[in-house]
Amino acid sequence: MPPAERNNAIDLLRVLCILYIVGYWHLIPYTHWLPGYANHYTEALKDIALGTFVLSSGLLLARRDLRPRLRELLGFYARRVVRIYPLYLVALLLFGAAGLASQTVVVNGALLISMFVPPAPPTLWFVTMIMFFYLLAPVLMWAAHRPAGFLLTTAALLAVFLGYDAWVRPLDSRLLLFFPSFALGVYIQRVDTARRYLDRKRLYLLALLIPALLVGLPGANGFDVATSLWRAPLVALGAVLSLLYVERFARRLQSPFILRLSYASFGVYLFHRPVFELAMATYYPAEALYQALYLMLVAVPVSFAVAYAVQKGYDAGLEWLTPGPEILPAKAP
Repeated sequence: MPPAERNNAIDLLRVLCILYIVGYWHLIPYTHWLPGYANHYTEALKDIALGTFVLSSGLLLARRDLRPRLRELLGFYARRVVRIYPLYLVALLLFGAAGLASQTVVVNGALLISMFVPPAPPTLWFVTMIMFFYLLAPVLMWAAHRPAGFLLTTAALLAVFLGYDAWVRPLDSRLLLFFPSFALGVYIQRVDTARRYLDRKRLYLLALLIPALLVGLPGANGFDVATSLWRAPLVALGAVLSLLYVERFARRLQSPFILRLSYASFGVYLFHRPVFELAMATYYPAEALYQALYLMLVAVPVSFAVAYAVQKGYDAGLEWLTPGPEILPAKAP
């Protein structure tokens, strides 16, 4: 999208969330610094950051009308596959080559079945999950015009997930944790009054954080079905509040720097672990604090630079190969 048409709040949210995930949650375990970095609160904040990514994906995905016609549906899926899958597959193969994922995990990840045949690849499980949500998005979009029908559709899909887990084989329960956030993003986008209503009620939503925290925090470590279901309201509520409050701040924000960081965020998520591994193989301080500083000040910026270059090159190649407007990616800022 041209910069004037972009959602500045979502761009800023992406940057803030990717910095937390990559610059803190994934970075600290590579060091010997801050051994208590993972606790109930930081784990919940990590899930809210990922839930914000999921919510924004639902928002952006549902911006255009989609009629229940085969040609439009195939075009909808083709755009998502072309934009996401090739770079995801490259990252998955790099994970396998670096020993970050076994051959079986890589194969299941490439087939996009990891969430239903765990274990999923580390980090990249998120892409596998979001692509499955894309598969369900048209159903949610068509159901969104009737609130009761939308709730029934969302509940029915969750019931199908639970049935699969109970009667077929255990699934990756993060599917249950983040699906409500995705469905909510689709609904907010499709129903004009939903976002205005939520904005008017934002103080009440803030108050709801207290019971959501009480319910969602005790099981903040681990990914079993019960924990995911209990924590899903906290994740969805935190994602919505993040969107509402960042929107108020970012409404007039037009920062080319934020735009470039947001543009690179998907590539950063895909490729930061191989970049971290290479940075550590090149040089690694002995002291724990310097390890963290080295990765924060060198490996993270390099991850953004590499991701931006890869994304821009991929988009240019895609534009050359597929000149039709239907599946072209966003222009590089």
